[in-house]
Amino acid sequence: MNFNRMEQVFIKDTYETQNSPTSSFLGQEIDLIINENILEIENSINILNKNLELEIGKEGSEKKFVSYDKHNKGFFIDNNRDEKFSIGQIVSARRYGINFCLPETLIQSGDGKKLIRIMLEKMSEDALYSKLNKELATVLSDKTQKSDALVSKAYGEIAERSGKESKQLGIMAEKIMMGVLERIAIDRSDLGISVREANAFEDVENKIDFIISSKHKVRGVGINRQDFTFEEKSIGVQFTTNLSAKEHKYAQINKAKEKGVDVDDIIYVELNPKILGEAVRKWETDGKKITGPFEFLSKDLQSQVIINLLKGTITEEQEKSLKIK
Repeated sequence: MNFNRMEQVFIKDTYETQNSPTSSFLGQEIDLIINENILEIENSINILNKNLELEIGKEGSEKKFVSYDKHNKGFFIDNNRDEKFSIGQIVSARRYGINFCLPETLIQSGDGKKLIRIMLEKMSEDALYSKLNKELATVLSDKTQKSDALVSKAYGEIAERSGKESKQLGIMAEKIMMGVLERIAIDRSDLGISVREANAFEDVENKIDFIISSKHKVRGVGINRQDFTFEEKSIGVQFTTNLSAKEHKYAQINKAKEKGVDVDDIIYVELNPKILGEAVRKWETDGKKITGPFEFLSKDLQSQVIINLLKGTITEEQEKSLKIK
């Protein structure tokens, strides 16, 4: 598949002006990947999306069956009526390796339709980001091979693990926190936040594991005070369970910020690996509940981690509403 230069420029401009998931994820690094490869990835995702619509409705021994009770306004798992779950809890559970059957009967309710729509969107994004990141990491690994062997190796490792499950605690910790933040973003849309994993360049060069974005209305201060503008902010997060590397991590973050980054700030958040490891073991022993290992941390620690992650993107009043009781 060959494109002339004018067609390539048009394709690039289309990505940028439409603010597509591809351009949002790759950012300025979109120029490092040739258009043919981007289009090939996009086309593969379009095909996948059609299959996903069929796949999520199928029952299976490895899937949890989701039903909706319009009277209780809640979702139930495997017909167990003892506990109901939210859309955010179900959608974010895929990050913990949990699969669901979302039967066609769910479309009979507005909440059911919403669950299916968001699940399909997120699963599609997962596949798209994984493929784009593997391509970007491969390109950057080749590009830096002669100038910096260690950096090239780091990119190569990202390319190698893209799309694969990992039992490494540090990588699991990132997935757990992404799941927690995604659940909050979905269930608390009033907070105006979203979260996505960092791409390979953001990871290696800027020391960012994931990015939290916020968008809030700001009342106009001019003649017409009923007018609103939007204040947008993005915070890069370096999340680690390696407590011994704290000073080194801070130095890396400061160096990245001095060079210039595309986010408004980068914050460092740590979690004791022994405490998190114990929470993961309890979660696994308890049958891998869809709410994930985070639920097995103390309520005070849950609140502390969430507030640390979201500080600067939400108001003090919103912080109070997120404290786990």
